[in-house]
Amino acid sequence: MNPLARVAVSRRLFAADSSRYSPVRAVLLLATALCSIAGLTACSRNGQDIAAPQPGAGSSVPDWRGVWSGYPNPFDGGYDPFAPMEGPPPPGMVPPYKPEYMPQFQENLKQFMARNPIKGLNNGMFCKPSGLLGYMIGVYPMQFVIGPEVVVVVSEFENRYRLIFTDGRPHQTDADPSYQGDSIGHWEGDTLVVETTNLRTDTALGGLGEMHSDQARVVERIRRVDANWMEIESTVHDPVMLAEPWVVTRRYELRPDWHLQDYNCKENDRNAVDAEGNERTRLKAGE
Repeated sequence: MNPLARVAVSRRLFAADSSRYSPVRAVLLLATALCSIAGLTACSRNGQDIAAPQPGAGSSVPDWRGVWSGYPNPFDGGYDPFAPMEGPPPPGMVPPYKPEYMPQFQENLKQFMARNPIKGLNNGMFCKPSGLLGYMIGVYPMQFVIGPEVVVVVSEFENRYRLIFTDGRPHQTDADPSYQGDSIGHWEGDTLVVETTNLRTDTALGGLGEMHSDQARVVERIRRVDANWMEIESTVHDPVMLAEPWVVTRRYELRPDWHLQDYNCKENDRNAVDAEGNERTRLKAGE
């Protein structure tokens, strides 16, 4: 089943009858293990006083516990992940490409609007990891586990986790490029500032087929705005393809009654189907 459709259905089932819901233990166990590695003394959720620090994470670290969901969340309404999109992308969602790269992006966007997967850019359609921004500014819920030397981001999307090191280490200089890159962060008051480098080029910057070069780096500013909202401002620097830095701001809503659910892309990963079981997106053989 297509990942977007699967989550839409599972969210409706959970809302209709929470007694039937079983949390994904694998992800929670992973978070618990990472807490131990980071030296955390407390990883449970004990209230929503954002003025108080998170227990076990240091006296100045904010409390980001709970499940956060991208807003607006299409799973709250009548979103059809299979229907072709109409109209231009929202303002600010088109990267400021240099003239020589804009035609390629326009072609990628055309295919995306028609819901045709692009190999190397729409990785989720091929059961491959998405890029950094696709992971962080998507609609799937995620949780933060904050330790004194590392922040762990656990996402329902692809059952993945991300490590943001805050222990003062430099970026790696000899590592192979990766889907999520090399993330080094530091705290500026209650804001986590993260710089990510070493990103693979066969990933999109977002969800519209936004390509990037091997020199791209992303600077994120993550902060909790109030009791119910978190804001992630992502600035993409790419001296090869972009005429200027591209800034994307995404808000996440706290979902107190949500738990991370299981995600298995291998469930019918060949041809996506709608709620009635009809194929809506066909991939070519061998892809």
